Amino acid sequence: MAVIVLGAGPPARGAHPSALHETPVHRRIFDWIVEAFGELNVDWHFVGGYHIEEVVRAYPRINYSFNPDWCDTGSCASLFTAQIDAERTHFVSYGDIVFDNQAVDQLCQASGDVVIAVDTTWMDRYERRSLALSLIHI
Repeated sequence: MAVIVLGAGPPARGAHPSALHETPVHRRIFDWIVEAFGELNVDWHFVGGYHIEEVVRAYPRINYSFNPDWCDTGSCASLFTAQIDAERTHFVSYGDIVFDNQAVDQLCQASGDVVIAVDTTWMDRYERRSLALSLIHI
């Protein structure tokens, strides 16, 4: 299994890549993603662009690819910079999304060639977010 994290674009706020933003409980968003897959044996791949060197410094032991056109292209172009093996299961996530191992467990239990997780209650949290939460885009 492999996890591909898409984090090439600039953050909506601040100067650091979104995956490095700290949540109110003083954990980086990328730490949440890593912990969510903690029970699985996965290979990590981060696709960067904007200040990728900061992510590499913070997480030196994972694989990286660079989208050289990150400021002009979107997520799909970033995804194409990662090596995808049709024989493996791949999880793909944006680098600024917080989720937990229950979401990963549900994805693993789902059947289908392509499975997509959607937070159907995101608007409730979005409307009630505090200023701190809106700054990190949870």
